[in-house]
Amino acid sequence: MNRYPFWKNALVFGLILIATILALPNIFGDDMAIQVSSSDGTAFDKTTLTQLTTTLMDKGIEYKSAVLQEKAALLRFPNVTEQLRA
Repeated sequence: MNRYPFWKNALVFGLILIATILALPNIFGDDMAIQVSSSDGTAFDKTTLTQLTTTLMDKGIEYKSAVLQEKAALLRFPNVTEQLRA
């Protein structure tokens, strides 16, 4: 049998819900990435992405993935050191 008024139970439930939402970024962690875009706003194509990945391989920089996103290229790295080197 619940002895507390409804508004107190709703307040506790609401606070737990807000705390859970605020804690979500801690669960997923960081994603070390660099987004490369052109200064004039033109979209990148596959040849530009290939040039970027070739340059990274020539310099000996590891990367996890390289994808085109709308008008930019997104390069993901395994750790912060490789991200900073890139």
